[in-house]
Amino acid sequence: MSSRSQVPVGRAGRAQPSPEQRAGKVYRLAWLSLLLFPISLAAAFLVGDGLATLLGAPTDGSTVPPVWVALVVGVPAVLVFSVPAVIAAFLSGRAARLGRRSPWGPAIVGGVIVIAFCGQNLLSYLAQVLVG
Repeated sequence: MSSRSQVPVGRAGRAQPSPEQRAGKVYRLAWLSLLLFPISLAAAFLVGDGLATLLGAPTDGSTVPPVWVALVVGVPAVLVFSVPAVIAAFLSGRAARLGRRSPWGPAIVGGVIVIAFCGQNLLSYLAQVLVG
């Protein structure tokens, strides 16, 4: 028998990480994906303002746009903003499949951020409609 331990070796001759190590790495990537929210926020504003301009809706807040314009502008902007939360949920699911215990923290935090963003925008629109 050989005295060397049986360690899985990859193509480059390096030892492969254990499933626990891979799960930890994926879990860290899930948390790091939340750092994409400032970029997705800027992209969401660009998408929203671009669509509002294409539809001819005022973007300066002087008048309240109709509901259909707010939906046409808001839904794509929310979808763009939620990309980091989707990435975090995907990576959290992968970490769970790799055996990580309680991997859903990043997905929950991302979901809460997206829900808060939607709620803030909805309340802002409702305040504009009610106050005028």
